Amino acid sequence: MLKGSVKFYNPGKWFGFIIKEGASPEDRGSFIHASVLEKLGVEIKDGDQVEYEEVEGEKGMNVTNIKLA
Repeated sequence: MLKGSVKFYNPGKWFGFIIKEGASPEDRGSFIHASVLEKLGVEIKDGDQVEYEEVEGEKGMNVTNIKLA
């Protein structure tokens, strides 16, 4: 699993971005949808340290598995 932190998450908009450990702050990060969090029973907020897995999607990397570190 990759290590990183929650760059942005807005539960009202149902999405956010996870940035890899060591990436530059300008890096967009990997997209995470609220449905992944609901399925796994995980709650996140900006700045949380996480471990995650990702896959290539149409518009970039998508988080498929996540847990708090």
